[in-house]
Amino acid sequence: MEAIELWLNFIKKAGKEDIKEIIKRKEELKIAMDMLRKISADERLREKYAAQEKARLDAVSSMKYAEAKGEAKGRAGGMAEGRADTIIKQFTKKLGILPASLQEKIRSASLSTMDLLAEGIFDIESTDEILELIEKN
Repeated sequence: MEAIELWLNFIKKAGKEDIKEIIKRKEELKIAMDMLRKISADERLREKYAAQEKARLDAVSSMKYAEAKGEAKGRAGGMAEGRADTIIKQFTKKLGILPASLQEKIRSASLSTMDLLAEGIFDIESTDEILELIEKN
């Protein structure tokens, strides 16, 4: 039996009677079993281990939450950026090249304002009307 198989059997059978045969095969397993018995016998060590494991799991959970939140924020930002670019392209096609300052105002507008701009593409006839809509909202 390979070393990895011995370790897997050790982990699987730790605390059971038939582990003695596995321990006889490899000195490291005997040392690990002695340490396991020592840790299990000492209440303070068990509590310390439990606290460390809880802290580790909390850190993992916190990282996953932060990653998910960052991904959601990135997606929302990307969607807003894409929406702004589409609106700018549409109005550029309709009205000609928009001033850079107006393009920036469109990019920094709220999503609800961008929705109004997108809906108004057929009604808005000048850059002044775009600016007025942005400033009103």
